Amino acid sequence: MMDILITDRRLEPVKEKVLAGARLDADDGLLLFASNDLAGIGGLAHYARTKRHGNRAFFVHNRHVNYTNVCVNRCLFCAYSRDAADKGAYTFSMEQVREIAMAPENRRVKEFHVVGGLNPALPFDYYIDLLRTIKEARPDATIKAFTAVEIDFISKAAGLSISETLARLKDAGLEMVPGGGADWKWWRRFMQPG
Repeated sequence: MMDILITDRRLEPVKEKVLAGARLDADDGLLLFASNDLAGIGGLAHYARTKRHGNRAFFVHNRHVNYTNVCVNRCLFCAYSRDAADKGAYTFSMEQVREIAMAPENRRVKEFHVVGGLNPALPFDYYIDLLRTIKEARPDATIKAFTAVEIDFISKAAGLSISETLARLKDAGLEMVPGGGADWKWWRRFMQPG
């Protein structure tokens, strides 16, 4: 059996489960999340993946749909955002979204990854229509949409709880959310100038 070097001894029970092929539980996930042993966690992940799939990799053919670059944030790492009146500012219409989803070069796409700026001019129904338009155009594709920052922004703008916002977006076609953006409040607090 392969030995994996871990420096965080709290991960020993997780390591034992991984090497035994046992399923991890929520407590194991919390241990992994709290650990700084990235090399050890990476070793465990590599072991589990190669044991299950050998040396094969799997890819999802996806298409990003950045529906607007109008954004009230000015994150230091972003060269993307614009004010509504700026040259190059845009917000896609539903016709443009449908064209993207139906474009011949996107016919093999299995996932639409939908993210954009925090545009204060967009009503809640825009997001519902956006999801429905993609799902109607491409019912065979999965929709992964809206970072944690977008969900927070959309819910506040709509006057809804996060749970209600997610429920309504899910009813409109949302199937997954991307992992990016959850660190936004940290960036805003610690990385903004001044």
